This record gives sequence, C-alpha cells and structure tokens, in this order.
Amino acid sequence: MLAGRLMDRGLAKGWRAWKDDDPPSFDRGDSWSKALAWTALSAAAIGTAELAARRGADLGLKRLTGKRIATGA
Repeated sequence: MLAGRLMDRGLAKGWRAWKDDDPPSFDRGDSWSKALAWTALSAAAIGTAELAARRGADLGLKRLTGKRIATGA
C-alpha cells in the first residue's frame, strides 16, 4: 500500500510539473485526451516500477542464495 501511495503522489507531482495543472478527473469533466494521456503515463510508470522491483528481488535472492528465481518454464 505504501508503494502504491508513493507512486500515486509521484505521478500527480510529475503531471503538475509537466502540465501545470491537476491530473485529470472525470468529476471535473476533463477531456478524454487528458484522461488517456494520464492513463498512458500511469501505466508506463507502474510498469517501470514493477520491472525494477522484480529485478531488485532477483538480484537480492541471487546475492543471498546464489540462485536465480525459478521462472516456471
């Protein structure tokens, strides 16, 4: 939950720095193009964070045990 909250805050700050406006909200009646841009930015940031977390976990396990995470294949 903490990581999700930090990601949400980081995305909102990034949007405000880029657009000088609050992130889109359908409550305010923002346009679809703004909503799609927000969705794309969110998906890219979350995908990158997930990739970094998985890579960090794999490296940590390898450092502790000398083994890599089983991929199931």
